Amino acid sequence: MLILLLSLTLFAQRPDPGPSPRPNPDRDAALAQVVAVTSGQREDDHPAIAQRDGTVWMTWVSYSEAEHAGHIYARSWKANQWSQPVRVTQTAGDYHKPALAIDRGGVVVVVWPAQVRGNWDLYARRRLASGGWSPVERLTTDDAPDVLPQLAFSGARMMLVWQSMRKANHDILYRVHENGAWGPEGFVTESAAGDWEPVIAATGDGAFHVAWDSFRGDYDVLLRTWRNRQWSPEMAVAASAKLENHVSISSDAQDRVWLAWETGPENWAADSAEGGLRARREIGLACLMDGKLYRVPAPEAGARGWQAPLLAASGGGVRLLARQPLNNNWLTVQATAWTGSGWGAWETLPYSEGRVDQRIVAAPLSDGRILAAYPAGSSHNVVYAKVFAAVKEPMPLTPMDAARAKAAPPAPPKHRLQGYTLVWGDLHRHTDISEDGGILDGSLMDAMRYALDAGGLDFLGITDHTRYLPRRYNLYRIQQINDAFYKPGAFAPLHAYERSQYSPWGHRNVVHQERDFTPVPASYDLGDPGVSPWGLFDALRGGKAMSIPHTSAWGNKQVSWDYFDPQVERLVEIYQGLRSTYEYNGAPDPAGRAVYEKDSKNFVWDALARGRKLGFIASSDHTTVQGAPELNVAVTGTAEIARVDVIKNGAFAYNVEPKSRSAKFVFRDQGFEGKESYYYVRVIQTDQQMAWSSPIWVKP
Repeated sequence: MLILLLSLTLFAQRPDPGPSPRPNPDRDAALAQVVAVTSGQREDDHPAIAQRDGTVWMTWVSYSEAEHAGHIYARSWKANQWSQPVRVTQTAGDYHKPALAIDRGGVVVVVWPAQVRGNWDLYARRRLASGGWSPVERLTTDDAPDVLPQLAFSGARMMLVWQSMRKANHDILYRVHENGAWGPEGFVTESAAGDWEPVIAATGDGAFHVAWDSFRGDYDVLLRTWRNRQWSPEMAVAASAKLENHVSISSDAQDRVWLAWETGPENWAADSAEGGLRARREIGLACLMDGKLYRVPAPEAGARGWQAPLLAASGGGVRLLARQPLNNNWLTVQATAWTGSGWGAWETLPYSEGRVDQRIVAAPLSDGRILAAYPAGSSHNVVYAKVFAAVKEPMPLTPMDAARAKAAPPAPPKHRLQGYTLVWGDLHRHTDISEDGGILDGSLMDAMRYALDAGGLDFLGITDHTRYLPRRYNLYRIQQINDAFYKPGAFAPLHAYERSQYSPWGHRNVVHQERDFTPVPASYDLGDPGVSPWGLFDALRGGKAMSIPHTSAWGNKQVSWDYFDPQVERLVEIYQGLRSTYEYNGAPDPAGRAVYEKDSKNFVWDALARGRKLGFIASSDHTTVQGAPELNVAVTGTAEIARVDVIKNGAFAYNVEPKSRSAKFVFRDQGFEGKESYYYVRVIQTDQQMAWSSPIWVKP
């Protein structure tokens, strides 16, 4: 009773808030202009849009948590009315971003990537003028993943472009449809660079204009035009030393082509870059007219920067839409228009809070207006749409100096020794799916760009936290992107996640060989055996999975070596780029920010001393020798090597100081006592970067 009376007393002492605020007519009018195109009962994402003769068609991917699969849907808009949604795909499946175009006879063509029997290919279906749908047609058959299609019509021709890893890097490919048939595949891109996210626009003169971004040491925006069955040379739209990517494209009635892209810092994703993969972005704008590029004045830099810009012709002028960061993980859609003397005030679109990698699409209407659409939502994705008024003021254009496209950087060398190939990877990478990931690590697509281009990696494990994976769509998106970028012998994304718990259970990354798994729940509440390390080991034992502890000696997230299963845990993360090394108390700290507990008993050396056989970067070898063990060591660094140490049983057994980028030596342990011992090699460069080999356990 005392608690109840106290609560009533506190409530009675609160000031009277008075009447609720009066209705806001401007806000109410803005809300009324935005329409939810999808129901919100499923996860609706990745819209594509096209218009012909006053009718707009939109298509999107719709995922069902109940089915653990998706469909492609479409619906039309005419005279301010939306039709009922129709299902384009015939069976539930694994579908990604679709494309859509409408021919001059009103036939709607939808193309989508689908994973069937482990292979991502492109499929198509047509909505005929009579209202029926054609059978599904398969457009690609190569073993490499075919994704990110884009479509455009010019006259009676239709061009399809998409991204695929036909070689060791991603390229942009195309096919042309005319006279009732598809032509052969061809390459839009011909360099050895990684080429990404193509966009396409057609003009009334029969030309197709394709833009994309390409990794030439940094990302640049390039463009080629297909006219009279020939491709023009590459044109560098933006080729500075900065990050320039995520280009969008649109055309107008005057056959002008409008381009918008993101610009970011130099050395994106490099060790010296500020802000990680989510560094601040601004907007770059240009116009292609009569084969020449013109600069379009960009809006002033916003306090938070801008992402995913779209420049759309509108009634003689242009309208600009973009996304502005709201916080680390969410962005809102903004819109402005050219006023004749500058860009007008930015308008925030209602219901537009969405994740990092979502894009805006738009279609011009016959009366000069545009219809724009965007996906958004934190609990479920919904696609929203709004019609914008025509813009009358013409845009001033300034000729651009011609820029030359850079050459592709050389491919990272392969290191081979005695029949083995050394491969590089990262098994601890977050994205904006995790609250802490959005601060630095960007989107799923950013993670793939980092791994394939900036990092030159052979494999990648995206390890977003389990507490964000009960939303099944998050796990589905991770697994889907992993499969869409897998090519045997070239790049292998691994299916993974992170379980984060307080000491003594600690942090672990769980890596699965196959996609069909359910994450083992984690909790920061100790005492539940179902979520303890023992519960994790029980779930993983005997399967094609492993657990990798990390931050073993860090603060209140330490990993006690009392919990261990040799079948499940064969690796330990000895170094974490975000923090530091956990090798031993007082170990060299290349980042200069050691955050471990000095009195911890959970360093890697502590695990090894307790007989825990853990590899550092690969599974351990168990080797039997006669006489003294002999180690043949070969080291190649990225800078001058200051020191190479041989560690034996938690002590330094030998070292050399090469003062060069490479070192080779033989160490023979004459002091071998005939007992099982472990050895590993540690490298320290003059720039303080470090590397470790996995231990080798030696038995007599």
